Amino acid sequence: MAVKTADYILREMTDPDGGFYSAQDADSEGVEGKYYVFELAEIIDILGKAAGKEWNQYFDITGNGNFEGKNIPNLLRTDTLKDNLDVYLPDVYQYRKKRYALHLDDYANEIFALLSLYEATLDIMQLEKAKNLCQKAVTEFWDEEKGGFFLYGKENEQLILRPKETYDGAMPSGNSMMAYNLVRLYLITGEKYYEEYAEKQLAFMRVEASQYPAGYAMFLLALSDYTDPPEKITMVLKDKQLPEDLSCRIALDAVIQVLNQPTKEYPLINDRITYYVCRGHSCHPPVNELGEGE
Repeated sequence: MAVKTADYILREMTDPDGGFYSAQDADSEGVEGKYYVFELAEIIDILGKAAGKEWNQYFDITGNGNFEGKNIPNLLRTDTLKDNLDVYLPDVYQYRKKRYALHLDDYANEIFALLSLYEATLDIMQLEKAKNLCQKAVTEFWDEEKGGFFLYGKENEQLILRPKETYDGAMPSGNSMMAYNLVRLYLITGEKYYEEYAEKQLAFMRVEASQYPAGYAMFLLALSDYTDPPEKITMVLKDKQLPEDLSCRIALDAVIQVLNQPTKEYPLINDRITYYVCRGHSCHPPVNELGEGE
């Protein structure tokens, strides 16, 4: 058992770049546990009638199932351990590997991480990376016909179905994350592109969440930010120099737009760094220090 556990750690839980993963997600296609469960007939199809029957009996795989109508292979009902069935493990493993991957939400989470990094550092390069990745996600994953984002993109291997995950389980779904990302990018940049896709994504997710809103917490956060936007601060820099300790003087959910140089709409006041603070459709006069004029 120690050898099998070590093999699993090296095969499944080791990062090629170093270190080890802490856990694996059991979700697949939006269904809890689907990646790891089997039906009685599946094992017969994989191993054949005789070997499949023996395997099912040994690993407690039945027609009724032991987990929500399906089966998690286990040895809880087994008194005697057998080694002869180990020869079939690679066949069952390879069959399972053909299922949908556990995470095809990488784009959404990477964009979220980049936006969080931008908000923490105000490094415009992080915002630009988030924008570029978001536009690529739209190109690769967006469903032009019905809205929402597919689980895998146009460049991936084409399966019979292109599923969409929307339910927020232990981790938010890719579609909820993209709703948040699009809303946040629109609030930060004010660009029409992000506004249009944010509205489309919110409309798609509203339908999905209407029957069970409690299962769509991340989407509801995105919807809340869109319908009742947080405070937005447009900061015009002097000589591209960021102020120190700015994070201590702004609300945690504030949206910050950084301009490296003044524009016609946002000029410098008194030839110093200038802040334009707005909430909803109401804006304060520009100031050189946050807290002035409020």
